[in-house]
Amino acid sequence: MFKKLVIIFGVIIIGLVIALMMVDLNSYKPKIQQLVKESSGYDVKIAGNIGISFAPIGVSVHKVSITNPGEGTFAKLDSFDITLELMSLLKKEIKVNYITLGKLDLTIEKLKNGKLNFEVDSPKKAKKETISEAIQEKPVSQIKLRLINVTEVRVKDSNINYKDLQINSEIKLQNINVVINDIKLDSAKEKLQGIAFKGNVKIDTIAYDKYKIRNTSVEFDMKDAIANVTKMGYTIFDSAASGTARVDLNGKFPKVALSQNIPNLKLSNFSKEVLEKDLLDGVTNTDIKLAFVAGDLKQIKETLSGSVLFDGQKVTLKGYDLDKIAKTYNDTKDTKNLNLGSILTTVANADINVGTTAVEHLHVKVDIDKRIARLSDIAIATLKNRLAIKGSTDIVSESFNNVQVGLLDQKGCANFSQTIQGTFSKPSIKVDEGMVNTVVNMATSFFGKVANLGVAAKKDEPCKIFYNGVVKHS
Repeated sequence: MFKKLVIIFGVIIIGLVIALMMVDLNSYKPKIQQLVKESSGYDVKIAGNIGISFAPIGVSVHKVSITNPGEGTFAKLDSFDITLELMSLLKKEIKVNYITLGKLDLTIEKLKNGKLNFEVDSPKKAKKETISEAIQEKPVSQIKLRLINVTEVRVKDSNINYKDLQINSEIKLQNINVVINDIKLDSAKEKLQGIAFKGNVKIDTIAYDKYKIRNTSVEFDMKDAIANVTKMGYTIFDSAASGTARVDLNGKFPKVALSQNIPNLKLSNFSKEVLEKDLLDGVTNTDIKLAFVAGDLKQIKETLSGSVLFDGQKVTLKGYDLDKIAKTYNDTKDTKNLNLGSILTTVANADINVGTTAVEHLHVKVDIDKRIARLSDIAIATLKNRLAIKGSTDIVSESFNNVQVGLLDQKGCANFSQTIQGTFSKPSIKVDEGMVNTVVNMATSFFGKVANLGVAAKKDEPCKIFYNGVVKHS
């Protein structure tokens, strides 16, 4: 009996293979393209061949492009391959061994009117009826197949380019390779909640405007519409980084929470890329914990919360000699009848806006909540002096909230200080009578050109502690 069953199934399989070999699927390309157009509104062009494989059984399609009429082509695919389990097809079930997308080039644009370039109007009902007519020759019960599972999905050597024309920003993901497996489908659950899988992603380069992240490797799992990134590694500012993340896809916009560590952040590269100045050298330990809703840039800023920490020893500050600045002030501050003009003359003649500062300890701790970035503990210590910054900034309006910079004595009181107000692009500086212009320039080097420089009246007050954080006086 067993032998007979084997022979029967063998004959069936051979018959199916022979039947498939006799079918020229390329002759169906116009019909396939027409059905896609009628059902989705997209113009699909299959420039390459449609082929059949038999070990395992499958279909491959080459050179596919997808166009949104009026907006242009947004997706190109070098190859699409799918293989199925033959025995499941005999039961009117679909079990996919693997799906492979090769060299996908996807271009997504958010237009100035807020519309995405791949969005099309809903197909008209009449067009849907045309498709129905195309398959009316057979009852639905005879052509309906049930998807049981997909074993693996692969994306090879692909690129994604996202442009937001409203804010003139661009993100590029180059040479993406993805493997997704252990895929489970639960039809009792809705949408993404019914899909569970594990996967890994490798991306050669992620470029956002002027910033680049290289050699990204991510391992993750997906369940109940929540993606957990269990392992992440990448290179940023030529420094190795690692971390974890969680993305909740249950809402309209993804909710992202991430924790990242860069144990040896190279400050030279960070300074050149972020501050656009060759201002720092050395390394710091960096910890980042952030959460936000991943909508547009404004929504990210409005929902951003968490903390950022930089801490480094033996760092170099280029272009400014803080110890010489402090010495100039100390040499002149007790002189009778000293005015601001004489201080500026002394500073200019001393030529202190050159050289470097050997920083013994650099510490930057920023806490973010409800669009406000609080400068919780920011200070640097040289061999002789300390400089600290306190206050907060509004990251949505990009403005300063009473940010103060102080040069400290051993008790943590400010020998002199300055207050920074206004916006990041046009800060307004108000300084104590004893403040020297070079220190103003140094602080504002991080923010750009000073819009206004005012001088506050000097007050004879008892020492008030300006800073009592982790950076100690040398």
